[in-house]
Amino acid sequence: MIEKITMNREKWKGFLDAMKVMGADDVKLDIGSNQIGCDWVDPAHVLMMLSNIDGCKISKGLMNKSIGIKLEKLYRYFNVKGKKDELVELLIDLEESKISFTAYGVRVRRSIMPESQTQVIATPRIPELKFDCGFTLSTKDFGEFIKAADIMNPDKVHGAIEIGIEKCTPWIESPGRRDKDAREAGEFITTVGMWQDGNGFSNVKAGKDDVSTMYAMDYIKAISKALKKSEELQIRLSTNYPIEITGDVGAEIKFLFAPRIKD
Repeated sequence: MIEKITMNREKWKGFLDAMKVMGADDVKLDIGSNQIGCDWVDPAHVLMMLSNIDGCKISKGLMNKSIGIKLEKLYRYFNVKGKKDELVELLIDLEESKISFTAYGVRVRRSIMPESQTQVIATPRIPELKFDCGFTLSTKDFGEFIKAADIMNPDKVHGAIEIGIEKCTPWIESPGRRDKDAREAGEFITTVGMWQDGNGFSNVKAGKDDVSTMYAMDYIKAISKALKKSEELQIRLSTNYPIEITGDVGAEIKFLFAPRIKD
């Protein structure tokens, strides 16, 4: 029997675009009564990505089921932005392990994983985290900061972003790389930073103490790119604690990302 999922095309595309940026391929889609969830962990087990597509119309035969799929097979069919409120229909044949849909006026049929293979994909254990602080940040401003930090920091491997709240004021910095001469002198080269005044911060929640934690630049860059379609980012953090970054790209995407130990 053919089951069907109907949803907003741009929500589906937003989900696929974010997953593609992060390099996700083999994933498990957890199907509810009106939403699709997908929890994914990167191979290094440093970052967790939690996705949710709501407002879906799902046939009863798919509710509360999981489908394993190779997203690489789908990315190219949803590259072009669709019309506002355009819908996409995914037809699922669980018996034959197939998914079909229309893209560019052509009917496409691809394989999905059989149930036995889907069950092999581990469901990430989502940690229970309590954050002391948080704030909302303009995605555009954050993206501009990342570009500047990437230019000013020549260390592509060990580059870092430090995020904190001091006296109720959020700040984000990228310390320049310490080369041998600077290290001996105890100095950093130019530091790129953004602070609350004039930089799109809002909804600041500060804890009793100041917080400050460092994160690897390459992961932050990927997250910024994955969430670039979101108007704003919600950030929650505590000192030496994973950071939570949430954005809305049509689908709600939440990242949990382990800190980098300071030198």
